[in-house]
Amino acid sequence: MDQPIGFVSKGQEDKVYRLKRSIYGLKQSSIAWYFRFHEAIISFALNMVFEDHCVYVKKITKGIMFLTLYVDDILLARNNMEMIQITKQWLSFVFEMKDMGEARYVLGIEITRNRSKKLLGLSQEVYINKILERF
Repeated sequence: MDQPIGFVSKGQEDKVYRLKRSIYGLKQSSIAWYFRFHEAIISFALNMVFEDHCVYVKKITKGIMFLTLYVDDILLARNNMEMIQITKQWLSFVFEMKDMGEARYVLGIEITRNRSKKLLGLSQEVYINKILERF
């Protein structure tokens, strides 16, 4: 927490009020959460996609991984399962989290998989070519 702009006390810039309740529900809570998450995820060598600041990409010789953030939900997509396991372990260490398993729906979009043909389908049109061109 920081003192609000325009209300900084001279000589006590490093002090803030102790809250008697959680910051959830306050106007600043979502932006504070995003900045904390962003700092952490960048330190894990993921790159933010500038067209959408809630999408991160990590590309290594073993594969590519996408991480998307919606409020406080994280969706991971990859072509290398080892990357997912390492990322989940790291996220569990840094944040309190719960693994919900494979996603079947996200934001009202149904996700279908055909592992034998190595296909992934979405119930609505999604445009990711612009993102893929950058990496």
